[in-house]
Amino acid sequence: MAQAMERGGGSDAIDLILEDHRRVDELFDRFEALTDTVDSAEKRELATQMLRELSVHASIEEQIFYPAVRERLPQGDEIVGESLDEHRAVKELLAAIEDTDPADPKFDERVTMLIREVRHHVEEEERDVLPALRAQLDDDAVREMGAAMLRAKESVG
Repeated sequence: MAQAMERGGGSDAIDLILEDHRRVDELFDRFEALTDTVDSAEKRELATQMLRELSVHASIEEQIFYPAVRERLPQGDEIVGESLDEHRAVKELLAAIEDTDPADPKFDERVTMLIREVRHHVEEEERDVLPALRAQLDDDAVREMGAAMLRAKESVG
């Protein structure tokens, strides 16, 4: 949020998305650092945190961010379509993880697949979408979108 505040007050939508990405990646790093001796409860807790963060993030992107991408970027419809497909795949993995016992080897496999899918999505978004959208919107528009995202996050999260 420090970067967002440096841009002149208010919350910057793109910086908020980047912060969410970093927060989720920290959870992924923690999961990847777990050893085989970790109990199932710890794995389940990390997976629950991932589910919460990713669900809120996806909801806010779909409600507020993607409409701006669709409207402002030349290939916005294509970008949003691909992103929504990726979100759908992640939601299916999250549901499968939720329904899997952490002691089951499939649990780790599914979480590993989730991590790979989300990191791929984040890489594309940070490389292509976020810079392109920042170039299309003025600072006020990015801050207004950020404020809307924060309000949505508070109501969802």
